Amino acid sequence: MSSIKLKNELLLEANLNVNLRRMVYDYFNAEPNKKRQTAKRRKLSKVEGFADAKKAFMKKPKKTQDSFKLKDALKFVKENGATKKKFDKKIYEYNKKIVVTGIKEIKQILGSKSKPKVKYNKIENILKRIRNFHVFKKGNIRETAYVEAWKSAYLESNTPKSFDAKKFTNAQRIMMQGIRHFK
Repeated sequence: MSSIKLKNELLLEANLNVNLRRMVYDYFNAEPNKKRQTAKRRKLSKVEGFADAKKAFMKKPKKTQDSFKLKDALKFVKENGATKKKFDKKIYEYNKKIVVTGIKEIKQILGSKSKPKVKYNKIENILKRIRNFHVFKKGNIRETAYVEAWKSAYLESNTPKSFDAKKFTNAQRIMMQGIRHFK
């Protein structure tokens, strides 16, 4: 049997519905329950092709990785709405707590008398830490508006010269209006 024919047969048998990028997002998405997160990661690591998808994902720039994570999370919400355990009350509260804590830390840094460069670095680290904890809820904004608000809040508001608190706050307010996708 030729290698091309064998390869074609293997492709026919493979489950082409497996979304490896979605699995990579699930792998890196934090859970409130550490045991549940460890079990999920162990299970995902055993999926064929996952290791290559994870390597390819890790080679991308951090901002691109975060953008992919956001789009995959929104796609998951669109497909499943509020019917999956992933968006139960516990996850919502966990994400909200982390985001609110991060925003309070940013306010404290802005009120401090540190040098602008030190403030920028501290705020940059906080934004990196909280930008993938999405507080999804039912609302009326579209997916594209949410993505634009997220980019404005977490990628564009903090420039090396200054932090635009007004831009961050307005974008965060838009995100908190909620998304249309919930059933």
